[in-house]
Amino acid sequence: MALSLPVYLPACLRFTPRCSRLSRYNGATLAEIGTNHSKYGIQALYLLDWMECRHGPGCCANKTMPAAEKALCCNSGCKPCSSPLLHYGPTPCKSPRPDLEQYWNQTLATLRPFIANRSVIGINLNDEMMWDGITVKDTARMADMIKSDWPEAIIYQNEAPGIGDCNYNRMNETVFTEAEPMIPKSVDWWGYDAYSFTNESWEQPIEAYKRNVFPRLHAHQRVVHVTTAFADPGYGESPNETATEIDAFCVQNAQAFLSWALTEPRVAAIVPFHWETTAGAKIGQNGVPIGHTGLGDRAVFPRCEAAWNAIGLLIQASRGNTTLRAPLPPLRGLPTQPIPPLSNAPHCVCERSNWRTPGSNRTCPWP
Repeated sequence: MALSLPVYLPACLRFTPRCSRLSRYNGATLAEIGTNHSKYGIQALYLLDWMECRHGPGCCANKTMPAAEKALCCNSGCKPCSSPLLHYGPTPCKSPRPDLEQYWNQTLATLRPFIANRSVIGINLNDEMMWDGITVKDTARMADMIKSDWPEAIIYQNEAPGIGDCNYNRMNETVFTEAEPMIPKSVDWWGYDAYSFTNESWEQPIEAYKRNVFPRLHAHQRVVHVTTAFADPGYGESPNETATEIDAFCVQNAQAFLSWALTEPRVAAIVPFHWETTAGAKIGQNGVPIGHTGLGDRAVFPRCEAAWNAIGLLIQASRGNTTLRAPLPPLRGLPTQPIPPLSNAPHCVCERSNWRTPGSNRTCPWP
């Protein structure tokens, strides 16, 4: 039997001529997009900056604001919202910019040469905007505007695990409601990022997509998941793991998500995050990485980089020279799933309560 792979699953993130044809997930400039396309044939989703601070821009000069709140405000560039969840407290929040239509018209005019040569094939609606307060209605308005002018565009929205798994944002507001239960039709790819250094890395999101995301999809829509491909002693469940142990886990994670994608036609892409390494990162004498190390660092990730590259080559060979266009063909014969109610899973109840320690970055335990 011939190996069957999702046609639209991108290849790896190494970006050599033998690798991916889909641009990396970040905010590359149009000049970089043009260069990557001419040299390597990489196609990009353009990162759209369509939001603004809900309560106005930053406050770094404020002399009376508490230090922690001021640091958040300066880092995010926005005056914060107040979350009822103590572990978030003052938190960034966004709204659509008031000149949305004018902004999109100007952006579209700039993109037309890149659309014409297919170096830009769609729009990335930016990172975790529902998490920051953008609503389903806001998303539909922006995506509908894009599709009206550019029907072939692939529109992608990435969210935080709180949205994908438990359906709440930073302000503890329910995102998908009875009135707006579905992902907007004009969005082609929808997914979220989740990072862990245990088997929760694949077990929890695979279950969450099945329970909370797939029932919200229209027949033409697919999911994109962003998963762990970095090392950082200050992040995760095992900060003292050696580079060898982290590399072995990263390979296992890649294999688990490949197995899922091979059997789940609603998967459009699995994105290993991320490639770059911060300045000064290295492996200490005890073998534990120091600093934040990305998948592109072969000293830490020799096996895992090879694993993702192999997956990319497999996908590229399966897909051949087909190009990416929207809308994607509808999936037929899948079982109909009811829209899920508000999740009462223990970790979601924990997340939406004040069980967590204020200021903690750790999520509630997942059973």
